[in-house]
Amino acid sequence: MKMVEKEAKTKEEAVKLALEELGASEKDVKIEYLQNGKRSFLGLGKSKPAKVRVYLVIDNIDNIIAFITDLLKKMGFESKITLKEETEDQILLNIESKDSGIIIGKHGKTLESLQYLINIIHHKENEKNKKILLDTENYRQKREDTLKNLAKNIAQKVRKTKKYQILEEMNPYERRIIHLTLENESDIETTSIGRNKTNKRVKIFLKH
Repeated sequence: MKMVEKEAKTKEEAVKLALEELGASEKDVKIEYLQNGKRSFLGLGKSKPAKVRVYLVIDNIDNIIAFITDLLKKMGFESKITLKEETEDQILLNIESKDSGIIIGKHGKTLESLQYLINIIHHKENEKNKKILLDTENYRQKREDTLKNLAKNIAQKVRKTKKYQILEEMNPYERRIIHLTLENESDIETTSIGRNKTNKRVKIFLKH
């Protein structure tokens, strides 16, 4: 969560300085008052400034986009993020960057990790918040097509060899694509295996 601390003569002035730095309004933040301003008695001694800690709450699309843009910038990537699609339960954002390949990472692992981090912060504010999905260079559709072809090819191999096959570790989204692709195959069955709560392997085998 993006956070700044500010000091000023009054807590109102400190909040104003924090909002200016965050580029946000009061409805977009949470404010923690660390110290009230205190004037010295009769001008003797030192006066105490007011001190506040202000958090940018990631609970609307503009704030989400601003947060991800800032995070990528700190990672060394310039980017432009736009809303691609919004449904009742999820928000799909598209990242445009000359470093898209690095942001995606091997098998999309960097993109997935970034998405995971954003969702942890996003749902920390409210568990009912929509799931955030990140995409770049239409990677999600390309990956989905690749996984569908993989599922069909492995199913053919299972039929031919009569032996089960176990795929590499995948996140829940990718495993779901494998399961759905093969769910209507009359002779093929799939199941997820592994102790990892998130990344598991898909086992593809013949029905008995």
